[in-house]
Amino acid sequence: MPSARHCILLVEDDPGHAALIRRAFQNFRDQYELLVATSIQAARELLRCRPVDLILADLLLPDGRGTDLVSVDGDERACPVVVLTSFGNEQIAVDVLKSGAMDYVVKSDATLADMPHLAGRALREWRLQQEREQAEKAVRDSEALYRSLVETLPLYVFRKDLRGRITFCNSRMAQLLGLAPEEVIGKTDFDLYPEELAAKYHADDQRVLTTGTAIEVEEKHFAEEAGPRWVRVVKTPLRDSRGNVIGVQGMFWDITEQIRTQEKLQEREEQLAHAARLATMGELVAGVAHEMAQPLAAIANFAGACTTRLAGLSEIPDEVLSWLGRIGDEVQRAGSILARLRTFARRTRPHLTLHDLRDIVQQAVELMAFEVRRRGITLTVQLPQRNQPVVVDAIQVQQVLVNLLQNACDAVEGLEPSRCHIQVSMSDEPDTIQVSVADAGRGLPPDTDPAQLFETFFTTKPSGTGMGLAISRRIIESHGGRIWAMPNEGYGATFCFTLPSAQKDDLRHIFQFDFPPAPAK
Repeated sequence: MPSARHCILLVEDDPGHAALIRRAFQNFRDQYELLVATSIQAARELLRCRPVDLILADLLLPDGRGTDLVSVDGDERACPVVVLTSFGNEQIAVDVLKSGAMDYVVKSDATLADMPHLAGRALREWRLQQEREQAEKAVRDSEALYRSLVETLPLYVFRKDLRGRITFCNSRMAQLLGLAPEEVIGKTDFDLYPEELAAKYHADDQRVLTTGTAIEVEEKHFAEEAGPRWVRVVKTPLRDSRGNVIGVQGMFWDITEQIRTQEKLQEREEQLAHAARLATMGELVAGVAHEMAQPLAAIANFAGACTTRLAGLSEIPDEVLSWLGRIGDEVQRAGSILARLRTFARRTRPHLTLHDLRDIVQQAVELMAFEVRRRGITLTVQLPQRNQPVVVDAIQVQQVLVNLLQNACDAVEGLEPSRCHIQVSMSDEPDTIQVSVADAGRGLPPDTDPAQLFETFFTTKPSGTGMGLAISRRIIESHGGRIWAMPNEGYGATFCFTLPSAQKDDLRHIFQFDFPPAPAK
């Protein structure tokens, strides 16, 4: 199938030159169609009706210059223009080419006869030039698209050459480094990061360059303002059109919060596991206390039997009977301690009953007595003279007190003897009873809201669970009271909680009994 002919417009006012050019194209009618105009105006009118592939225009025409046809009706370089002139010199050639013409030809018998070949060359050059401009435009469009993507995505993007020099980075990446994008270009990781991190990044780059495969890692990243951060990094080999690796392209995004969340979840799981072990230990304590009750009872019975048997004999030293009495007393004391442990560790549903809060405080102090002595801590208790009636679950309130005492012991442990002191006190108010546990220990953590101490899983101890004070708060609030902490003026801190005092009318309604009449004065 024959190829389509190229349409050429000849703009020439010299009839002789026009005739020579027509004659030259006679032998190429299968390749070219030649149109002729004698002026700029005629040429433009023809171009409005029909597009052409090439314009051959005389430089000097009656109504203008041939270079005026480089742009037709604002369409810049719609087709190539070759300018013809009879008076050629270097300055004219420069002016013609600067105007945008494709080529410049000096008229002669030889050039006019060879015009079809000159036209063919001009068309080939024009086609190559158009293809090159299209390719360059495609590259510019692709680069613009790439940049728009890397600038809008929430990622940090960079490219490096084989020597590790950064050849591109997006604005987000530059901002992270505290630099302008142009300030990052040409730098290496060793210019931007601590040496240890830079060596790690360089080793990852070399692995990508050597293997030609992508990698994805989680690693520590250093930001100028934000400090150390955890990021997920994807690095891929950068290749040229022939497939050769010419560098590394990478992107990363911040996963610091994700890592911190995972660490917190792991910490919570460990704390819950520890809490479960403590619950199991409590059940074991209750079981051991129950099992110890029988041998203690046997010891008490045998001690009583020995006392009865020896009392009727003569020549028995009085101290022997005294010792047997002491054995019985200590057995009863041990039994009381085990009974309190069994009651404290037993898992029961909350049961509200009338109690004297002073008794609950005293029982909690007795539970902690051994621990206080073992650590060499002085514990003083100041309780009111009159009864402090409360309607509470005694075991739960006792749990709160034991937790506060345990925390106070931890706060003063290892300090000088003058500060190893804990004081438990109770107010004597008619409506609300306040219990306070004060120590001279290390005090509350600086820059910490005291209310935060009662949040679930918040702890200041390396091995703490963050559960004790949170549970204590729920217990006290469920009883209609409140709990708080405050720093002391000197050393240490004071933890306080309040409970509603039981009123006569409330107790008659709850327990359905009458208070005995007040004694006569």
